[in-house]
Amino acid sequence: MKIHPFNFRRRFAAHKYRQKDYDSVIQYTESYLNKHPDDIFMLELRARASTSLRDWEQGVVWYQKVFQIDPLYLDCSFQLARCSIYTKNWKILNLVATNNKKALEVDEIQNAITKKMDFVDHREFVEMVQYADLFGILPRKSLRRWTNLPFDFRSLSILKIDRYCLDARIGGEYLGLMLYLILLRSKSEARSTLEFFGSKYSMTLIAKWISHGLSKYPMELECVLEWFLAMINPKDIDIATLEAICVTETLPPALEIIVKEYLE
Repeated sequence: MKIHPFNFRRRFAAHKYRQKDYDSVIQYTESYLNKHPDDIFMLELRARASTSLRDWEQGVVWYQKVFQIDPLYLDCSFQLARCSIYTKNWKILNLVATNNKKALEVDEIQNAITKKMDFVDHREFVEMVQYADLFGILPRKSLRRWTNLPFDFRSLSILKIDRYCLDARIGGEYLGLMLYLILLRSKSEARSTLEFFGSKYSMTLIAKWISHGLSKYPMELECVLEWFLAMINPKDIDIATLEAICVTETLPPALEIIVKEYLE
């Protein structure tokens, strides 16, 4: 039986790849794809040759072409996610998360995200978390980084990732600001949120997390401080907790009494 020329060309390209002659694979597949641009086998081989050469930018370009035809083709979603992380292309990573979230839950991808986050500055990190479908695949370490992000990089609104972290009860210094913003619409919701975190974490940690919010919005969060004091036994309060909540020169009456008793 005569071999179809298309099959021969594919086999030849695959043979060159197995020989690790990646430059020849790139040249040969691109020539072939000029006439047959939707051949998914050759597209994937072209993409794989790029990643074998650690050319992650080209990997994104070519794996995206494969992904557009069939997101479930071989390990296309995994490879596209990998290239997106290395090039910090969060838009493409979000696309993969939208179509094939399971591909991003494997240990190798989670480890890659964790490592890349160490080299992403606060501005880039804020840009990344604008993509809602990435929340569910971010490692816990990255979510904790968000909850402890300096206030200067935050907007005065509750973002989707803030809501995600609050619902997951992930602690951090954002809690004071979140309580302030929640208070603007619902006093009962703010108290429930504080109690929700208080049921899981120590009062010393809660004090640390709301401290910056208390110093920035002392009048507005006075009720939050009262709720906090109602949740703690004054006899059990320690110096670290007191230091975290005594953030203004003028203390609320309830806190002033506790401080006097402590000093005595």
